[in-house]
Amino acid sequence: MGKEMLRVEHVGMKFNLSRERVDTLKEYVLKKIKGEIKYNEFWALKDVDFSVQKGDRVGILGLNGAGKSTLLKVVAGVFKPTEGQVIKHGKIVPLLELGAGFEKQYTGAENIYLYGSMLGYSKSFIEEKYDEIVEFSELKDFIDVPVKNYSSGMKSRLGFAIATTVKPQILILDEVLSVGDARFRKKSEKRITDMFESKVTVLFVSHNLDQVLRVCNKAILLDHGRLIAKGDVEEVAAVYREMIGENGQTAGRQESIVKPAVAEKGKKGKDDAQKVAGLLEEQKKLLQEQKKMLWDLHREHADGMKAIQEIKTHVNRELYRRDDWGARAEETAVKAAGRPIWVIKCPAPDNASKIRWGDYAYAVSLKKNLEKQGVYVVLDMREDWGCETQADVVVVLRGCEFYRPDRRNKKCIYLMWNISHPNDVTASEYELYDGVCVASMHYAKRLQESLSVPVFALLQCTDTDLFYPAEKTPQEYAYDYIFVGNSRGVARDSVMWAVENKLPLTIWGGNWQNILKDHMDLVEDTFIENDKLPQLYRSSRVTLNDHWKDMKDAQYINNRIFDALACGLPVISDYSEELAETFPEAVLYYRNRQEFEQCIERIENDYDRIRACVAEQWPLIREKYSFEARAKELVEIAGQIAAKRADMSEEGKGL
Repeated sequence: MGKEMLRVEHVGMKFNLSRERVDTLKEYVLKKIKGEIKYNEFWALKDVDFSVQKGDRVGILGLNGAGKSTLLKVVAGVFKPTEGQVIKHGKIVPLLELGAGFEKQYTGAENIYLYGSMLGYSKSFIEEKYDEIVEFSELKDFIDVPVKNYSSGMKSRLGFAIATTVKPQILILDEVLSVGDARFRKKSEKRITDMFESKVTVLFVSHNLDQVLRVCNKAILLDHGRLIAKGDVEEVAAVYREMIGENGQTAGRQESIVKPAVAEKGKKGKDDAQKVAGLLEEQKKLLQEQKKMLWDLHREHADGMKAIQEIKTHVNRELYRRDDWGARAEETAVKAAGRPIWVIKCPAPDNASKIRWGDYAYAVSLKKNLEKQGVYVVLDMREDWGCETQADVVVVLRGCEFYRPDRRNKKCIYLMWNISHPNDVTASEYELYDGVCVASMHYAKRLQESLSVPVFALLQCTDTDLFYPAEKTPQEYAYDYIFVGNSRGVARDSVMWAVENKLPLTIWGGNWQNILKDHMDLVEDTFIENDKLPQLYRSSRVTLNDHWKDMKDAQYINNRIFDALACGLPVISDYSEELAETFPEAVLYYRNRQEFEQCIERIENDYDRIRACVAEQWPLIREKYSFEARAKELVEIAGQIAAKRADMSEEGKGL
């Protein structure tokens, strides 16, 4: 006889069913305190007793409501049995509700780490298995998409791939081999059967008897929460077939079919079932509500455990990161090989979702062009903002995130480049820096009047290595009117007017569902990667553009203007004085709907002339509004500040 891996000893699971309707948890608690709730006992499991040997694959059979899933949850530790006990000799991996722990706002890639950590996997293990998980789930093209946009089948496939990447000692399966389409089901079944070769012990619930016969060598049969047969899978399957009858309805069972050891229990179960049949019928709806309440309580517990695990994972990751910080300065100095060391502080997170941040693409292009100026550049993502690398210059891309200069490094020059959200930056924050750059000439003049630190106008720009005109003007365009941007919960004027005017519009951006509602067919995708934008711009006829109120008030010009014009794409944008001064002819402006419709009319009637005017901007953009130009300006600004600091130091020595 093999090693015993699991013993279920006389387990019973009782639920108390309220005799009256309770609509809310608050009402339930109040009535419970007052003693106004009366219960009927319902035993989902009663006196269930069996053992499982190492390598056994045990199918759990029974009609709906027999107690199969409840038994698995008791074995997995989700429910504590009312009676009896479960003795386990090995690590259990329960596959009960695949993907139940996914965070909807996170991408598939991020959920691989999150869900994996909930299952007890280490970060190094997940990193080792990451490619295998993505490949098996067949979600490579969607792995950086938020899980909230996944179908239930996609979630289950990802959950299955994550959960089965480890080889457990005891595997609990509840209908999970029905994941995905027929081809994926076959693949998932093969992965499970491959585990059998390593003598993994399995508890398997399925309504597909043929699948149970293929997968399992042993089986147990439950009826109204009682164990009525156990043993070889073929023998128990015969009992189950007799139970359901030829037409799929419950047939009368001959007690001689059931093994003698459980015949008396089967008779008692049948009698008990008849006694409670009427009660169960009356309480059917209430039972569903009660189960929902139990599930909600379980989910709250699971959410709490998930939050704790997330905190642990985050703390471990940050401790590892900070251990690495200690050696960073010395390593950077070696790599710099005498070149000035510059650090770019990018507000994007250091994970797979960073490609969805415009700030990340911005920082990468800036780094590339600063390195052309002969400096060594380190790109610090948000989590590394606290790392002090003995830099000569730190450039902070100020958008939504606050950064406080680390003044332990006395030689360092700290520059802020405020590229968005100017309303979030206070005068006292500006004063923390050695120099302030803002993406508006008008705003720079206004700030300099109130600040003691030097202020420089440094407009946004484009990466001319990526964004450049097509060699030939397209004969046909893949898209007519386009808009690239998230809604952020705002019904943006240009988009809404285009929809109401029935323009052939295509949108790339998220969170439009509550605004566009019946027009979601206009949304091509919730996101487009920065390296795919140039081709979109070169193959489109015109783009719509607008600015957030705080940027418009400060006269900031967003980088989409520069990107589109660099690709030769005409732009229809909301008006600002600075934008009109920068591109007086190449951009079509509107202040209201009437002017917007006039812009559309100009596009339709005079398109070739407008596009020719846009094409003429390419030399200007390359010279004045490229990252190469901005990198040169930043080096000059840092040089000015360094020279002024040196002069002040000499004056101090003279005193």
